[in-house]
Amino acid sequence: MDEEAGIAAVTAIQLERLKFHEMASAQASAKKIEAGTSEDVINMLTGEAKDRISESLQEKREEAKERAEEKGKEEEKLEAQRTEKELMREQFELEQAESRETEAARIEQQKNARKQEDILMETEKNSTGAVSTSSQTRIEIKEMLHKMNLLEEDLKGMEVDDAI
Repeated sequence: MDEEAGIAAVTAIQLERLKFHEMASAQASAKKIEAGTSEDVINMLTGEAKDRISESLQEKREEAKERAEEKGKEEEKLEAQRTEKELMREQFELEQAESRETEAARIEQQKNARKQEDILMETEKNSTGAVSTSSQTRIEIKEMLHKMNLLEEDLKGMEVDDAI
């Protein structure tokens, strides 16, 4: 029996070794699984971080594009306002120039009317030696017109208006 006991002991030792070896193999497999899982988790988290960063950059690009479009619209409005102001300034300058020309023409007409009055008076003085009452009346009328800043054409226009 000793031999049988010896064989049984050797078999028991071998069985125990097999159990230990399976435990060691299981522990090694568990470590491999843990390492693989950790790597997968790291890769997954890295992928999510990349996606979030990519989305954030895309949003920022879109916002920048919108701001640029708004700025472009504002610049267009400002340019239109500048152009409108320039046109208004040019129109104002033209109106001022026309006003000056009209005023100069009016002053010239007044000067011509005075010269004509003076010539008429001089002619009447030379021809009669004294100013007649009708020419005196004409002179007074012309002086009144001059004081009122009216021209003979204005009176003629008033006569036409009254006739109508």
